[in-house]
Amino acid sequence: MEQKYWLGRKRASAAAALGAKSSESRLIHLDLAGRYSIKAALAATVRAGAEAPAMLALTQLRSGDAEHYGQLETGARWLASRSSNEAERHEHLAMATRYARLGLDAADGCKR
Repeated sequence: MEQKYWLGRKRASAAAALGAKSSESRLIHLDLAGRYSIKAALAATVRAGAEAPAMLALTQLRSGDAEHYGQLETGARWLASRSSNEAERHEHLAMATRYARLGLDAADGCKR
């Protein structure tokens, strides 16, 4: 049941990203879709009734999370390079910095 909920949220976020009018909102919706995907995978593991494998899956997903944030950072930097004005460029660079920080945090969480 919980897995279905998170998968539904993931689909809704992906659909919202397709209909987004700005690149910033598109990145936010894609970020949310990724997070919901992780929650759905964890819900499926926990539902199987194995706590230890759930923690293992969480560790594995965090390493994938770092990669996901790396992709978001690259996308934000690409959007910054294509920006038509300085304010929009700075917004994209700020998002890229945020995603870089989140990626480093996720990678650090995998090493623990």
